[in-house]
Amino acid sequence: MAEFTSHCLDLPVTAPIASPFSRFVLFEAVPDNVSGVCECGHCSRAFRFETIACDNPHDGGKVGLWTVTHWTLVCSFRRLPSGAFDQMAALVAITRREPNTQRTIGGWFERRFGRNLDGLSQWPVWVIDWDQPEHINKNLRRSLDTILDTAEPPDMVVASNDLAKEILAARQVTPQEMDEVKDWFAFLGLQRQVVDAILP
Repeated sequence: MAEFTSHCLDLPVTAPIASPFSRFVLFEAVPDNVSGVCECGHCSRAFRFETIACDNPHDGGKVGLWTVTHWTLVCSFRRLPSGAFDQMAALVAITRREPNTQRTIGGWFERRFGRNLDGLSQWPVWVIDWDQPEHINKNLRRSLDTILDTAEPPDMVVASNDLAKEILAARQVTPQEMDEVKDWFAFLGLQRQVVDAILP
């Protein structure tokens, strides 16, 4: 098991640190919208996270036939009870396919949009394969929702280009702020990049 130099208790932060999260189950995985659950590599605390803002597009390079655009994502984090991650991992095992060599969320995008178009999953980043028979999907969603519903209200927001690699900024948040904040990049002290207009 990899040794993690950061701990989820190191959050919130105002300067970049190595990600403390060691395993991920992703429900949605497109470059501008990632949601799922993650587990701290030190203490095994689990969190549910959802993208609430994205900006600062940057070139992810050429992968296969596609040019991939990456984004800085801001996600809300909700604490899950002990054991929730392992329960979820056992449930998503039914979507298992042949393993690949991904090691980061960005790596999964490279596999997904590169030569291997199957988007295969293995730890530490497991993207649920929803291409299952209807009865399996229905039962899986119901079981996952039962676990997700045990999450506490959001109490932290986290910005990152890749949650498996680095945390750019993180800050505790109140329910009132979750309802009222309009600019999450400003809330986290992050600057928005000025993107040059593309002329016709």
